[in-house]
Amino acid sequence: MSLIVAGFLLFPVFSVMAQPTLPNGTVVFAEWVENSWHHGTIAETCADGYLIVYDDGDTKCCTPTQIVLDALPDQSEVEVGSRVLAQWGMGQFYPGSVSAISDGEYGIAYDDGDRSTVSLAQIRLRGDHDAEGTIGAVPQAGAPVQTTIEPTVDETMTIWR
Repeated sequence: MSLIVAGFLLFPVFSVMAQPTLPNGTVVFAEWVENSWHHGTIAETCADGYLIVYDDGDTKCCTPTQIVLDALPDQSEVEVGSRVLAQWGMGQFYPGSVSAISDGEYGIAYDDGDRSTVSLAQIRLRGDHDAEGTIGAVPQAGAPVQTTIEPTVDETMTIWR
């Protein structure tokens, strides 16, 4: 639909609904049971979010809050208070928060009360680490996102009086 106002051709604002999802094959950490996160890959979308195929072959449909992208964060994204999965020793990753940063090392206060110091390579950001949940956030599979197309004016039209 277009509108003609005072000789100008105006285009109305439209909303476009997109369906963002993480692509199949995205490598993640996903929560198998409470506080037990394991490495895996997104196979497809499912009723609750994403079907994860864990490295050991097990599968589970996980909600976006149970998934953390396996991506090394940029140093500028990690700050005191950031919600993370951090490696404990040389083993598993567990949820916690960054409690201190000094000389490229990150103090971690794990949710279970333990504490350790890790390098940036041992941290994965969780989507709930900030109020907006924007860094490291996993989108809900099939969740609508609104995009607005701004109105434009076609000034090539000849105006006759």
